[in-house]
Amino acid sequence: MDVFNRRRLGSYGLGEQHSHFQCDNCCGQNKNNIVIWYLLWRVLVGLHRIITLSFMLIRHTKFTPDWHFGIWKSKWRNFNAEMLSYVAASVGLSSRTGHNIPQLGGDSCNPVVI
Repeated sequence: MDVFNRRRLGSYGLGEQHSHFQCDNCCGQNKNNIVIWYLLWRVLVGLHRIITLSFMLIRHTKFTPDWHFGIWKSKWRNFNAEMLSYVAASVGLSSRTGHNIPQLGGDSCNPVVI
């Protein structure tokens, strides 16, 4: 955790004694030991009574929705969209097989059906 997060916990917290953090277990930025020691220090000095730390599953980003999002992201770089409808059109045009289907929320003409 950087200085910004430390200040945020101290300045913007409501004095809570129990905290729950969810972390991304990113192997490229292995900061797990530093984060665990920092949170342990917070408990030892009495800033918190209980801190629960949860890590996401390994390879949580290696699944089909992320792959399709990556396809759209590569197309998005070369797309000029100034309105939300243009962004939706770029999503629809991003895959050749039609897997990327845009769903606009709050559109009374085309309500979202789940």
